[in-house]
Amino acid sequence: FVLSISRPGASGLDEVPALRPSEKLDADLSKPVALEATYQGWFPARGKARYFTFAAKKGDVRIIELRSARLGYDADPFFLVEKLDGDKATFIAEANDRPALAAKDEFDGGWADPTYRFEAKEDGTYRVKLRNLFPTRVPFELSVQPPGVAFELVTLPSEVAPAKKTAAAITAAPLWRGGVATFKVVALRERGFTGPITLSAEGLPPGVTALGGLISEGRDVGYISFSADDKAEPWGGAVRIIGKSGDVAKVARGATVVRATADVTKAAVYTRFTKEVGLDVVASEAPLLVEPAAPIYEVATTGKIDVPLKLTRRAGFADPVKLTALGSLTPPPTIDIAAKGVVGSVSLDVAKLKLTPGDYPVLFQTTAKFKHQPDDPKAKPKDVVATVHSKPFIVRVTAAPKPEPKPVAKPAAATPAPKPEVKK
Repeated sequence: FVLSISRPGASGLDEVPALRPSEKLDADLSKPVALEATYQGWFPARGKARYFTFAAKKGDVRIIELRSARLGYDADPFFLVEKLDGDKATFIAEANDRPALAAKDEFDGGWADPTYRFEAKEDGTYRVKLRNLFPTRVPFELSVQPPGVAFELVTLPSEVAPAKKTAAAITAAPLWRGGVATFKVVALRERGFTGPITLSAEGLPPGVTALGGLISEGRDVGYISFSADDKAEPWGGAVRIIGKSGDVAKVARGATVVRATADVTKAAVYTRFTKEVGLDVVASEAPLLVEPAAPIYEVATTGKIDVPLKLTRRAGFADPVKLTALGSLTPPPTIDIAAKGVVGSVSLDVAKLKLTPGDYPVLFQTTAKFKHQPDDPKAKPKDVVATVHSKPFIVRVTAAPKPEPKPVAKPAAATPAPKPEVKK
C-alpha cells in the first residue's frame, strides 16, 4: 500500500509518488544536462543553479514547464532561457510564478511553478538555468516539449461571493427537486494547450441529468450544471466530472478547505484536493427555477440578441431577484426581476462584448431566501438561503457576412464640345 501524508497547505495536485528522480542526491548538479523532453531531478541546496540544454531550429516552438510546488513540495521555482554561443550565454527570457486561477480559499494549484512558450529565432543550442528560490532541496520535473493537448481539471461548487469575504467555509452544491446545481471547473492547461474542453458527468442517480458544460477556447474556467426532476429521490454520493478535448479525457478532482476559517486576514487557509466530487439531492422543492427559452442562440459578431427567461417560483418565494451571468461574457450581464415576476430578458450586444466566432456558455446565478420545512413534520420551517442557478444556454457566435462590393459606376460618355457658331 501507499501511505501519503501531505503537508497542510501544500498543493499536491499531482501524485507525489509519480516523481522519483533517478539521479542520486550526491550527483554532480553543476554539470549541464542535455534535455530531450522531460527530466526529473533535485534542486541544489541554498538556491544554487542547475543547467539544462536543448537544440532547436529556427521557428521551433517549445513549451518549457517546471513543476515542484504543484507536486506538494516546499519550493518556489524560477528559470532563465538563454542562447548559447560557445561559452557565451545570451539572455532571452525569465519565468516565475503563474497567474493564480483560484482564490486562496478555493485551492492552491501550485501557482509558484513557472511556464514559458519559447520560439527559436535561429538554429542553435539553448539553455535553461533553473533554481529554487527557497533554500530547500526538493525534487522537480522539467519538460521542454512541442505544444500539445494536456490539462488537469479541478472542480468546486459555484457559490455567490459576498461583497466582502472574510471567512472561508466548506462549501457544497445541494440539488433541490426541480432545481439546478452548478459546479465551477478550472482547467490547469499544460503544453500551451488553449483549445475548448467539453464537460460531462457519470455516476448520476435516477432523476438527475447532467446539462453539460464547456470551457471555451482560450478560457480557464467553465461550469457544468445538473438538474433534478420533481420526483427525484434523496441521494448523496460521488459523481465523476469529465473533461474531454479531442482524444484526451481527464477526470476532475474536487477541492475544499481543510477547515472553516472565521477571518482569512488573521488565520491561514488550508485547502486540499479530493479524488471524488460529492453531489446531494435534497427531497424538497427548489424555491426558484430559471430557464432560457432555447438552449442555443446564434448571432453574428456584429449582431445583438435578446434571450427570454422564464422563472418558476415555489415554496412561497416571491422576492425580487437579481441574476448575474456566469461564463465567458465580460463584463457579466445582470438582470433585475421584480417581486413575484415570472419572466425576464437579457440583451447581448456581441460587438460590445468583443466576442470572436465560437461557442460561449452562459448561465445565471442568484440567491433565494425562503422557508424550508425539515423532514420532521413537527419541526417549524427554517429560513434558508439557497444558491440558485439557471439552466445554461450557448451563445454561438458566427463570422459576420462580408458586405457585398458596391457596383462600380461607369464613367459617363464625354459630351462633344459644341461647334462654334460661324457668322455669315
